[in-house]
Amino acid sequence: MRNVLNYYYNLSFDEIKEYSEYAILRKDANIYIFKKFIQNEEETKEIANILLQNNIPAHLIVINNKGEMLTDYNNDKYILILLKNVDIILNDDFFYIEVPSSDNNMAKMWERKIDYYSRQVRELALGKDLLINSFNYYVGMAENAIAMYNQAWASPGDVKFSISHRRIGYPNYAINYLDITNMLIDVRIRDISEYIKAKFFTDDVNVDEIDGFITRFNLSEKEIKLLYARLFYPTYYFDLFESIILEERDEQEILSLLNKRVSYEQFLDNIFNYFKEVYPLYEVEWIKKRT
Repeated sequence: MRNVLNYYYNLSFDEIKEYSEYAILRKDANIYIFKKFIQNEEETKEIANILLQNNIPAHLIVINNKGEMLTDYNNDKYILILLKNVDIILNDDFFYIEVPSSDNNMAKMWERKIDYYSRQVRELALGKDLLINSFNYYVGMAENAIAMYNQAWASPGDVKFSISHRRIGYPNYAINYLDITNMLIDVRIRDISEYIKAKFFTDDVNVDEIDGFITRFNLSEKEIKLLYARLFYPTYYFDLFESIILEERDEQEILSLLNKRVSYEQFLDNIFNYFKEVYPLYEVEWIKKRT
């Protein structure tokens, strides 16, 4: 790796820590990440230009000596990023940059993912009883999310698109939030929903915070419906599911989600009851009956 970095970037690093799909590099006081690039190259370039035009700080993409963003390494494409503000905690301090709308119905992707996860559980989950026994419950959650997302998407009203993030954790650290390879263009409620879910399963969150996001971003009725649908989709479960299946993480880690399953059902019901007089949200009967 040192030879590749020296050849393509004319950089010699003081320290390199290599992992399966990325490496953390140190040169003087600067920290870099050299990581496998699996995103859409043109979309990433578009996002980089939009951030630059709007003076939004982000980790710096280092261009190689061929004038290119990506470098060939071990038969894959890699990108070198210089990190900024790595120790800052942003939490809900989101930037919002509106971009042109697109026909981006997330429910279609969720349907494909359910099929993919179903194959994984059949082929690779042997002996993982916690995964096998919990899987159908979360597929049910996802199917509810798909139904309400499709209904909301077909309803009249405006939806705004922005630079969003694939994942947001809680606490929300700048090291992840400012990573351009963690960004994509999607409906602006994506970041809000993923942050709320991450905070709920790490700490706690209440309906007033959701109301605060609605007011702060002046969300339309259609966007509120989409937000509620995204809160149903169990990203938190499927991400951990894949890590347990493919990366051999300890299956017991899923207990932290299962232990809060009932309280999350109550949280979803609280949201419905809080907003139902103002916004016609999709009512899920089994949630109502269980709470």
